[in-house]
Amino acid sequence: MCEPARSALQTTMGPEHPFGMTCQMNLANTEAALAEVVKAERNYRQAYEELCERLGPDRPTTLVCKGNLSIVLREVGRTTEAEHLAQESLAALNAKLGGEHSKVVRLRGGQRVGLELDPHPI
Repeated sequence: MCEPARSALQTTMGPEHPFGMTCQMNLANTEAALAEVVKAERNYRQAYEELCERLGPDRPTTLVCKGNLSIVLREVGRTTEAEHLAQESLAALNAKLGGEHSKVVRLRGGQRVGLELDPHPI
């Protein structure tokens, strides 16, 4: 469901709209859950790079994507890169949202975070 949703969002709202990028991150979450880690890493990285360009590297959506990327890297044994990304994303999210925020708690616990899309009717 994520692939057609991402495609529809990119077509309707344009390829630079954050909803399409967020949907791509949610697609990567699904791929990671299905052990399709190569696809998941590719989609996390692409979504992260595009979110950095569009929203900036310190926005919560971007940081959640970075945290999710760190989890998939840890799962495939790339612990040095994973820990670096996890520390950066958790420190920034903790500062912005607080240590008890559900997204921070989940990422700290090694659980991926999905983001809901609630677009306004057009």
